[in-house]
Amino acid sequence: MKSVFLFLCFVVLTLTSQGQNFPRLDLSDNGHVIELDGDEYYFLMRARVDRTFDAREAIFQINDWLEARSYMWLFAVDFEMKSSSDLEGFFVFEVQPNQGSDMRRCVFPSLLSNGYLEIHQYPPGIIPREYTLGGDCSCYYPGRIVKLTLNGSEEGVDYELLRGGIKVSTLSGTGGALTFRATNAGTYTVRAVRGEVSRSMNGSVKLNESPVFGGRLSLVNPNPVVIPPDGGHAEIPFSFTGSASEIIPLLQEVAVSCCSGESSYWNSSFLFACGQTGTNTGKFIVVAGPNLSDTDLESRFVLDTQATYGILELVQPNGGMLCVADVRGGGEIASGSTATVSLSAQQPLVLYRLYCNDSLVTEHSGGTFTGLTSYGHYRIQAAYDGHEAWMNGSVGVWPAITRYTTGGGGVQTNSRPVEITLGGSEPGLTYRLLCGSTVVSTLSGTGSALRFSVSSPGVYRIEAGLQDYYVAMSGSAEVCLNTTVGYSPSHSYTVARTYLTASGDTWRESVRYSDGLGRPLQDVQVSASPDGGSDLIQPYVYGRGGRVEKSFLPYAGLGNLGNFDAGFSAASNWSVYGASEQSYAFSVTEYDGSPSNRVTKQTGPGSAWHAAGKGVTTAYGYNGADEVRLYRVSSDGGLVRSGYYAAGRLEKTTVTDEDGLVTESFTDNDGKTVLTVSLNGTDRLETYSVYDALGRVRWVLPPEASHRLGAGTDT
Repeated sequence: MKSVFLFLCFVVLTLTSQGQNFPRLDLSDNGHVIELDGDEYYFLMRARVDRTFDAREAIFQINDWLEARSYMWLFAVDFEMKSSSDLEGFFVFEVQPNQGSDMRRCVFPSLLSNGYLEIHQYPPGIIPREYTLGGDCSCYYPGRIVKLTLNGSEEGVDYELLRGGIKVSTLSGTGGALTFRATNAGTYTVRAVRGEVSRSMNGSVKLNESPVFGGRLSLVNPNPVVIPPDGGHAEIPFSFTGSASEIIPLLQEVAVSCCSGESSYWNSSFLFACGQTGTNTGKFIVVAGPNLSDTDLESRFVLDTQATYGILELVQPNGGMLCVADVRGGGEIASGSTATVSLSAQQPLVLYRLYCNDSLVTEHSGGTFTGLTSYGHYRIQAAYDGHEAWMNGSVGVWPAITRYTTGGGGVQTNSRPVEITLGGSEPGLTYRLLCGSTVVSTLSGTGSALRFSVSSPGVYRIEAGLQDYYVAMSGSAEVCLNTTVGYSPSHSYTVARTYLTASGDTWRESVRYSDGLGRPLQDVQVSASPDGGSDLIQPYVYGRGGRVEKSFLPYAGLGNLGNFDAGFSAASNWSVYGASEQSYAFSVTEYDGSPSNRVTKQTGPGSAWHAAGKGVTTAYGYNGADEVRLYRVSSDGGLVRSGYYAAGRLEKTTVTDEDGLVTESFTDNDGKTVLTVSLNGTDRLETYSVYDALGRVRWVLPPEASHRLGAGTDT
């Protein structure tokens, strides 16, 4: 430092001694140093001049002076006089970039002020770049947090916010704009610092308190104001002097600013507003939600530091809770109308969410929801400060349902369905028929009358609705069974009664209905079902030639009471087997068409056989030569091989079951089975039966014995 000081003294003495070569200027307005970055091309130098000043001559003198001292890296190019003064202005200098690693230095004499001005040009990137500070200070009040914005920054540079030249805060450069927070009145500037090099940024912001806060406002009542823990509101009167048109709008703007979190004193969880009540009076309105924290909440607003009651203070003790209220409203609404759902009570600032069938519909801070058109169950949830609570109960919103009249019913005979009617219906609704509390069937509304078919006795009623909301239609209908046993005179019948007790007071009856040829048409066992209310009915169906070609399984006829059931072939008779099986509750027998009525195929009951066309097939023929061995029984009972039966001597029957397994049987003229063959692939499993002269079975040869004996003739 000592060597630098000595150098500067030498330079000043030298410049002073050579002052006749440099224009007479006062350069003190620039400070002692102008610092330039290495890549700057121009800079401005302020100057005060005397009456003898000639700008053109001064530029020539400066450049000659620079050239004489080998300062070839800067050059004066212009001078502009201030419009407000003919003795003040600034020189414009052109600067060559500093591509080196050392700082350049030039010293100008300030002859009119007996001083000097240094010009320092650093290598590129050393001097912080210039940016501009700005901010909105149109409505400043005590404690307001004003955002001051620097429109740019560099990484590696610290930016100091100064109030009246005193550092308030520091932000590190990010490469983008920076935002400072100012809370006190004063003039703010920003200084950029990189290492030991600093630079003042352009612009400044002055925060001045409005005159409104300078002794013109006063609270009427003492502080503090206490808000209940569960939330509430308070009205605080105040008085003012001056124009209401000036003061009230400003206070309203301040209230909005406080609620937006722009005050360092005000807790923004409190809602703040104000209004005028008289010529020179007004009131502040403070609203707070429940205090759900573990600490008391406090807030204040400085109206006027000079008034007796110039600070508005509020306190809300902890211990608050989300209060549970009852959900009300809803109901049935006519087409084109809307419904309202509300709460019996609500808390200020609490957010209420409306749900329909557990889906969020809308949310707001009021506990009343209007204009609802969607049908369903509505619930309300309260939310505040991270806490949630469901309100008590729920209500439904449903269409206005017309109560039509139920009719029909009557006496059920022979298991015939009985019709239940409803005088009308509405599209979009579901109508369900109930017997007791059991839903029997449902129909969709068509806009016309509805008809239900029932097959069981009981008292029936109809409900209409949607989702899980149903209302009863008017009236009910009863279906009764015909309990009088009767016999159908349209067919010949025979009644057999079986007595179950010796006294003869308990019995069972069965009825056989026959056609004109005496063939059975139906066997009816009266009330023989386990429930005692149904007959067991066995129908018979005959084909061509009077043969039974279709044999139905027995079924239960509710309320048949011994009558002939003309609807015996309806698939619903066998609904107990399920919808997919009830149409196949019979077996089919096919014949060969000969007088012998020989069966060629039998298909058993069940959809698996009928749908696949599977059954038991039977083919008829005679034995071939050398196909069936001939065995005899000797007089002493021994087994004798006697060769083979001659071709055509035995009847051959071939049976193939549903799985394709084949069985052959051979019978003689007396109808006795001589040989049974089971085919298993290419293997023949033969079982022989050997008879004596009296037709008695004396020998049975299983497949293994038959195989070992083989063919031949015993002598």
